[in-house]
Amino acid sequence: MAAHQRQGAPLPARGDDSGFSLIEVVVAMVLFAGFAAALLTLLLASQAMGVSNRNRIAAANLAAREVDTVRSTFFASTTAAQDLVNQGTVTNPDPLAGGTVGSPLVVDGTAYTVVRTSVWNPVLGATSACDGGSLFSNAAVLVTVTVTWPGMGSVEPVKNSALLSPGKGNGLSGTAAFAAVKVVDSTGAANPGRGVKVVGDNGDTRSGLTDDAGCAVVQLAPGSGGAQYRAVLTDTGYMDIVGGVTNPDRSLGLVLPGTLNTAAGTTPFTYDRPGHLALAVVDAGGAPVDDAAVAALGLRAQVRSTGSGPAIDQTVTLIGSSTAVPTDLWPTTYAVDFNPTGATPAPAPVATKVSPGQTTTVTLQLPAAKVQVTGGPPALTSVVVVAAGTPCGPTSRRVNPAGFSVLPGTWDLYADGTGYSCSPGPTSIKVAAGDTTTVAWSATTLMVTGSTDPRVLRAVPSDAVTAPACPASAAQSTALVLTDARTAAQQVPAGSWYLYWANAAGACQALVGTGPVAVPYGQATTVAVTP
Repeated sequence: MAAHQRQGAPLPARGDDSGFSLIEVVVAMVLFAGFAAALLTLLLASQAMGVSNRNRIAAANLAAREVDTVRSTFFASTTAAQDLVNQGTVTNPDPLAGGTVGSPLVVDGTAYTVVRTSVWNPVLGATSACDGGSLFSNAAVLVTVTVTWPGMGSVEPVKNSALLSPGKGNGLSGTAAFAAVKVVDSTGAANPGRGVKVVGDNGDTRSGLTDDAGCAVVQLAPGSGGAQYRAVLTDTGYMDIVGGVTNPDRSLGLVLPGTLNTAAGTTPFTYDRPGHLALAVVDAGGAPVDDAAVAALGLRAQVRSTGSGPAIDQTVTLIGSSTAVPTDLWPTTYAVDFNPTGATPAPAPVATKVSPGQTTTVTLQLPAAKVQVTGGPPALTSVVVVAAGTPCGPTSRRVNPAGFSVLPGTWDLYADGTGYSCSPGPTSIKVAAGDTTTVAWSATTLMVTGSTDPRVLRAVPSDAVTAPACPASAAQSTALVLTDARTAAQQVPAGSWYLYWANAAGACQALVGTGPVAVPYGQATTVAVTP
């Protein structure tokens, strides 16, 4: 009995060793992937920051090295200060060991560019010499070093500067003077790096560059009695706000020894790169309009300046889908009035801002005109639309004859079909914006008389034949069959055709006549052939 009870007793519970379900595994993998992605992003950001910090440290060391190099030679001679200023802005002037002057300085595989600018700063304590007083007792040289490197992204260049004061009179004659010339851009901001030449009536000519404050300080030698000077801006590819001239000049008046002349500092030059305008024409769908179509429409645009700078008021004829206004434009606002001819209404003027050194595009979107074609030559597949008087070609626009859109204007139509292309059709079709014009394709017929030859009469476009040989087999496969033309006028596509005799299978056996047959659009043509 006890044995029987043991045999029927329930088995003891076992531990659950069935493992994770598939859903649990997937969830775990997703969580792990998310943690891994976040960790990888953190590691990459940390690595990028580390690289950026190392680059900045190296750049700061190079900037400090350049300033120390200049400082060590600054007092080497009585002319060192003037020699430094005469160099103006130089790039990589002091290479590392094994390097060459002008080449980037390579540190740990990164190529650094060191740019050094040296200018006179004869008035201490002012924002710049252009904002200072009129007298000086001793001049200083402001040295600015900027270091950049590849892949900086949004990191700012490293800059270092030093104001070095030479011994009294070093680099300066007893009759030395200075001219401070300030240059701003079209926004009124400081315009650094602009070339300035100061010319005296005594033959003294000196040059300089504007600094970060837009101020160029040029040392002069007016002589004991002083001299008359003029300041001239020398950059190419720039223009002045006054008159739009490329190299404006301004009188500084009499410059006396021991003075700082700020005649062109307190009233600065306004100087910037010109901008340009492009006038584009697009259709109702925004696609560029064919150059020939634009020329055929006779579109014009009037460009007028409405902001600062030289007065501009000129009319430009649009010659294609994009027409450049030929004049260099002072960066300011302009109004563009499009004045299409014919039935197209002129849109409202477009106001646009021209930016320095940039080309701004003003777009004229012309409303569409609708056209549909009725009739047409046999086996018509598409209609070719070209501006009036323009030849039809393989790149011309092909459209569905049942309905298509074109720009307002005057158009010629051709036909493409099985065995032919660019078959002449209606010409000088005038369409207006928003209208639907129905064009009836006139019947063009051919009748062949005088033949009793039992063979099949066929025709191919004349450009498919080199007489007196039969056309190539490819042309024969799509040839027109002129069976009906031997008893009555048969409608055919307009054009120039070669006729030939073919057997029952359509293979060419001989050309008919000695040359092609001209079949003008919209006319009934009769050709007599020998039996």
